[in-house]
Amino acid sequence: MSAVADQVAHRAPPAPAEPEEVGIIGGVDTHKDQHAAAALDDLGRLRGAATFPATPDGYRQLAAWLAGFGPVRRVGVEGTSAWGAGLTRFLRAAGIEVIEVSRPNRQRRRRCGKSDPVDAETAARAVLAGEALGQPKAQDGPVEAIRALRVTRRSADHARTQAANQVRSLLDLDPKRDGLFDLVFSVNTIHHLRAHDLVLPHIKSLLAAGGHAVIVDIVDPGTWTSRDWHVQEAFRDALDSYRNRSRDHDAAADVLRLRLHPAWLDHVTTNIPLTRPLFHAAYEAVFPGAQFADDLNHVVAAMHWTDTVPA
Repeated sequence: MSAVADQVAHRAPPAPAEPEEVGIIGGVDTHKDQHAAAALDDLGRLRGAATFPATPDGYRQLAAWLAGFGPVRRVGVEGTSAWGAGLTRFLRAAGIEVIEVSRPNRQRRRRCGKSDPVDAETAARAVLAGEALGQPKAQDGPVEAIRALRVTRRSADHARTQAANQVRSLLDLDPKRDGLFDLVFSVNTIHHLRAHDLVLPHIKSLLAAGGHAVIVDIVDPGTWTSRDWHVQEAFRDALDSYRNRSRDHDAAADVLRLRLHPAWLDHVTTNIPLTRPLFHAAYEAVFPGAQFADDLNHVVAAMHWTDTVPA
């Protein structure tokens, strides 16, 4: 037998590979007060399901519960920019990868019924199968503040309803549950809400020590209830849009179509913002020492306030 053949004949068999530790995939169906969670292993076997409070303590309990089944690979979370925002921040800070999962489609819900544990398991299976690949948006600092408070005015018919929904959503933010923010930033929103006595103190309560509140809003120059004034403003803004921004005839025409529509004129002449002096008084009462900018536009005022860090 040759030397090579002799080495092959006497080569020791390879040592058996150590079994890999089973990893865990989590899924969470989020709600305002509690979250439903499910745990799957790498083979897709359901290891457990449970519910946890939507609080920082509940987040810790949920993460510890998942880790009790094995090393957590990824967690699929429904509503990472809504009720799941706090949990998403907690899991990411703990070094756990979070995948944004879409809610089950309506056909499936009609067929199977609404079940939070089933929805949580479905979220986990979507992650395991590679069907959910979305990355949650950043949920901290200025990005979260802007996301939470930004309102886009869409049309005269829906503006008031949207504003009412937005103030409810804003007031649902709880500093104890959702944490404090380094920046609260709002543009052309607060005057729609007609609830300065509720909204402004709540915004203040959301600020961390040293945090900033920056609020830009519409003010009444004293002519807001005049339809003729709004018609003149519409033509002025359409001309400004064409000359100084787009050079687009269609864009300028779109400004006029919206701003001259009877429904829009009815809306704006009854949705009256604060005058500039009242704006200063209302904000100064809640944010003492605030700085104001009155040179942005003849119908715009801005306020900046910093929550002083305790000595």
